[in-house]
Amino acid sequence: MSNDFLSIVEKFSLFFIIIVSLYHFFEALKYKIKLITLGKKEDRFKEINKRIKLFIDYVLLQKKVLKEPIYGLMHGIFFWGFLIITIETFNFIAQGFDKDFHLPFTGNPYFLCIVESVELLVIIALGFAFYRRLVIRPNNLSLNADGIIILSFITILMFSALLKDGFEIAMARTEGTVFTIQNAENYFKPMYIGYLISNIVLLLNLNTSTLHFFHNLFWWIHTLQVLIFLVYIPKSKHSHLLASLFTVFFGRTKPYGQLSYIDMDAEMEKEEPKFGVNKFEDYTWRQLLDVYACTECGRCQKECPAYNTGKPLNPKKIIVDLRNELYLTGEKMLKEKELITAGIAVENPISESNHNLIDRVYDKEEIWSCTTCMACVEACPVMIEHVDKIVDVRRHLVMMEADMSEQVVLTLNNIENNGNPWGIGSSLRADWKDGLNVKTFAENPNAEYLYFVGCAASYDDKNKKVARALVNILNEAGIDFAILGKEETCSGDPARRIGNEYLYQTQAKQNIETMNSYNIKKVITACPHCFNTIKNEYPQLNGNYEVIHHTELINQLIKEGKIKPTKSIDKTITYHDPCYLGRYNQTYDAPREILKAIPGINLVEMEKSREKSFCCGAGGGRMFMEETIGERVNENRVEQAQVTNASIVATACPFCKTMITDGINNKSLEEKMENLDIVEILEKSL
Repeated sequence: MSNDFLSIVEKFSLFFIIIVSLYHFFEALKYKIKLITLGKKEDRFKEINKRIKLFIDYVLLQKKVLKEPIYGLMHGIFFWGFLIITIETFNFIAQGFDKDFHLPFTGNPYFLCIVESVELLVIIALGFAFYRRLVIRPNNLSLNADGIIILSFITILMFSALLKDGFEIAMARTEGTVFTIQNAENYFKPMYIGYLISNIVLLLNLNTSTLHFFHNLFWWIHTLQVLIFLVYIPKSKHSHLLASLFTVFFGRTKPYGQLSYIDMDAEMEKEEPKFGVNKFEDYTWRQLLDVYACTECGRCQKECPAYNTGKPLNPKKIIVDLRNELYLTGEKMLKEKELITAGIAVENPISESNHNLIDRVYDKEEIWSCTTCMACVEACPVMIEHVDKIVDVRRHLVMMEADMSEQVVLTLNNIENNGNPWGIGSSLRADWKDGLNVKTFAENPNAEYLYFVGCAASYDDKNKKVARALVNILNEAGIDFAILGKEETCSGDPARRIGNEYLYQTQAKQNIETMNSYNIKKVITACPHCFNTIKNEYPQLNGNYEVIHHTELINQLIKEGKIKPTKSIDKTITYHDPCYLGRYNQTYDAPREILKAIPGINLVEMEKSREKSFCCGAGGGRMFMEETIGERVNENRVEQAQVTNASIVATACPFCKTMITDGINNKSLEEKMENLDIVEILEKSL
């Protein structure tokens, strides 16, 4: 008599169902790959060591997921549980053909105890997930039937596995059955949940055939559920279970603050030059892959300053809308290709018709609402790149259609004509240094450092004070530096983030040519936007320098004893993390260590700080655009600072300084709070 619990007919049926399920799974997968390959080529196959590390950190260790302690742990349990339970599921199905089959090291009752423990944890996590979706119903989470279906699938999988174990153990403990195992009591006791279930089953005094029936029933329920799940996943939004593995592996290895490079000369030589994105196929395959990975968890939405102040932008919607467009238009394009390949004429082919993203999929207001703060990208657990997609659409609007507000036009014209967004004459660029001991590189060509002053500190009265304070500190520390003076022009950051790649490259090349003519190697900046651009983006144009932000350098000088804060500043201070210094370049500690080194300061943190810092509202060119929709971002940030009862909001960015100061003034808080750059505070203590 065979020990197998499935008949020959059942085995053939199982084999057939597995083949059909795998066929549909791979067909759906192949179709989705076809869709994203409608996008442009992009090389994401280099730097394998970095990609392996990304995979370990953000897939296996779930580092980003776990940044939200409660919900993160819930999803972590689902993921790690999936890995362990998948091993047992393979055994589970294989035992339909041979009941004694086990993968190596898995035929042990203690391994099964681990599996059952994981199944119990998953059931607890499922309870919380159902409660979250059906009762709490958080605004940032997309609440739809698809989510409930998936949770229901998983619930059935867990309970059917445990019940199958319980009936199998009950059969093994019943003498005379085909499942009799020597010393069955001791063998199965480590499987504590299955063993407990078997105790309940045995109390029912069921006969052998009934035990066999229920064992097979739960085995079939579990197996069929797994195979249905296999077919369902790639056809639902839960394709993220697979796609996220690849979005992480093919994630960003270049710096956060580096936008994609356009070879302007090569593009202009084409018969029909194209800049930016206005059709889904203008994105690269990797950018389109993001749409499959989106879990619609809404973490990006939750952190977005534009969304949280009533602007039209929702980063989650940007990705979901692109996914819908890919499915709708991409499917039509693939069908047309099949017809053309078959020699069948296609009337009004979609590939030649108007299927623009602008105004049809994306509203211009949502595209222009982005501050490029990168909070969405930082929050996303599967490394979706929202900001690059938005800037690519801006590139099309600006360079292909000249479709932008009068404020943007004025800003770009000012940069082009005067080398700064304010449009003040370039001849006045170095006037801020009057009366200070500051030399230009023309006067001191062998200086160790270039202090790249930037436009704000050169022309804005509030930020001129920062430049002067920094110069005094550098001189006191004996740093050998010089400036470019009138030879300096805008770093190009506002132009690039607004979408004018041509103007950005013009400004950047001019600076690079000047800097290289003096053989400059080291650069100090007090502006995170200049810092990010020169450090991370100038290398695309062969401008390679060692770039340091003023907070990093000053912190180093304090540690070396070259600067000694001595005067006590008895103030409660909160520090606002600039996006382009923090999230873009991971500089969080240096500014805080400077403040802690100053006697008397009581440093308090805002609720949203470090990588979760709330943008001031100035990035992405928003500094030069009027804010007419919803609450002002800078005023929202000032309210967050006000909660700390700090009398000083410390900043380390000229844009942040302007926005926070304006926010304080707009809310009539001048008598309770002031905004100072870290070097202004430090100078008072020297």
